[in-house]
Formats: sequence, C-alpha cells, structure tokens
Amino acid sequence: MFFNNAQKGNNHWGLYVLTILLIIVAYSFGQVPLMTMVQSYLDNSGSSMSALDFFANPDFASIGMSNNLGFLLLLLMFVFAAVALYFLVTKVHKKKMMDLVNAESSLSWSRILFGFGLWIVLLAIGEVVLYLYNPNVYVWSFDIKSFMPLVLISLLILPIQTSFEELFFRGYLMHGFYLLIRNKWVVMMLTSLLFMAVHGTNPEIKTFGLGIMLSYYFAAGLFLALITVLDDRLELALGVHAGMNFYSAVFVGYAGGVIQTDSMLKSTEMNASLMLVLFLVMAAIFLMIAFKKYSWRSDCLFDNKQIESA
Repeated sequence: MFFNNAQKGNNHWGLYVLTILLIIVAYSFGQVPLMTMVQSYLDNSGSSMSALDFFANPDFASIGMSNNLGFLLLLLMFVFAAVALYFLVTKVHKKKMMDLVNAESSLSWSRILFGFGLWIVLLAIGEVVLYLYNPNVYVWSFDIKSFMPLVLISLLILPIQTSFEELFFRGYLMHGFYLLIRNKWVVMMLTSLLFMAVHGTNPEIKTFGLGIMLSYYFAAGLFLALITVLDDRLELALGVHAGMNFYSAVFVGYAGGVIQTDSMLKSTEMNASLMLVLFLVMAAIFLMIAFKKYSWRSDCLFDNKQIESA
C-alpha cells in the first residue's frame, strides 16, 4: 500500500528532476542566514577564517555566538527545504503529503511516539556502554538558562529537519525509484547511498574518518528504509530519526559533530567504530521488538509485484 501511493498524481520523470533541483536551491537559500551570521561573528572576532572553513569543525561558542542561535540557524535551511518539498509535491506532482507517509488519511502518532521513545531508550543504554568503556571523556555541561531554549528548539523546529529528510528520502525518493525499478531492495540501497552521500560533507567525516562515518550513514539510511518497507508506512522512521537527533541535541553531544548545542552532557571524544557496532546492535533490537509488536512479515521485502493502479 505504501508503494501504491507512488502512482498517485503526476509522476513524469522530469518533475522528479525539477523537484530535486529546486529543493537543492531552497536548501541553499536557507543556508544564507547562517553563513551570513557566522561570517559576521568571525569578522567581529578578528578571525581570518571564512564561514566555509568554520563549518569544517563548527564551534559557535568560539566565535561568540550562542549555540542556540547557531543551532536554530542551522535548522533554518531544512525549513526552507521542507517548504519547497511541500509546494512541489502538492502543486507540481499533484499529490497529498500524506501520500508520502501511508495509505491512510491521517498520521499514526502512536507509531511516531513508539519509534521516538524506543530509540531514545536504546541510545541511552548504548551511552552507558560508551561511558563504561571510557568515562573520562564525559563532561557535565548542563546550564538551565541555555538548556530550556534548546529544548523548545528541539521540540518545535528540529522535527522539521528530521521529518524533511524522511519525507524526502524514505517517502519521495523511494516512491520515485520504485516507479522506475520495482525492486524494494534496490530502492532501499539507492536511497541509503544518497542519504550517505548528502551527509558526506558533515564535519564528522573529517573528525572520525571517511570510511567509518560513511558506513554509519549508509547503515542508518538502510535501517530507516527497512522499517519503512516492513511497516508499509513512514511513521516509525519519522519517530526514530527524530529520536536520533533529539538525543544528540539535548542529552549527549560530542565534539566534532555537526550538531553543536548546550546539551546536558558533552563527550570530548568518540570511538566511531564502537558507535557503529552499537548502532547495528540497537537497530537489530529495534527490529526484533517491532517485528513482535506489529506482526511484520519479512516476505514483504521480496514482494516486487507491479503496484496497483491508484
């Protein structure tokens, strides 16, 4: 049913190309306020560094900018992209946004909250493992004055970023590729490779290494695609992705990451290889629990019959 939605509306290949290009343009426009503000702070601090150089290893506090302002401006580019996606899907493709989510007319909030909550719990357990492995890298950084605005930003604006990525990669692109290829595994692989590629400019690549971080991004993309196909709808992926980024923004941040906030704890170092292993274990646990809760059938992954007429 999720892939049946792909056939709704106008699906000429040229519209997919146009949509992707215009979303890139909107995303680029959304970067202007952040880049302008960062460059202004750099100039005022007397630094010769450019804004582009700054984002190779972002540290807003080092240039006198509050982390909350930097985080908000960072999210703004996704707001621009999300607005563009909404306009292009509804006005150009003549689809409903819910067509990218499920075959029903409303969201399953219970699935979103389940995905969000379970992933937060799994991340917390994984954090305990990382702490036991090396407790000396953790620093308590809680500050109520900056923490409360951070929570508001993370509850109100951060979901726009995570939802955009899910609607675009696991909704829009998976539908588009399936119309062309009609093979779920190929579609999941392609969208995961693209998800990996667009995150290839994140500062984590330089901090932790190209191979390990690209492997992590690919694994994350494939996991999110997998639960979308198994559940035949997008809500679990929406919840899990929101949980991933909310946890990093609010609870435990780490040096060298793209998300730099006044989180409760800071990790000054990260063992990227161990992080990848823990992610794979957490993904496996999530899948086992979800299989039981939602009575999934694995054979749906290999069902590549022609989609029905809308």
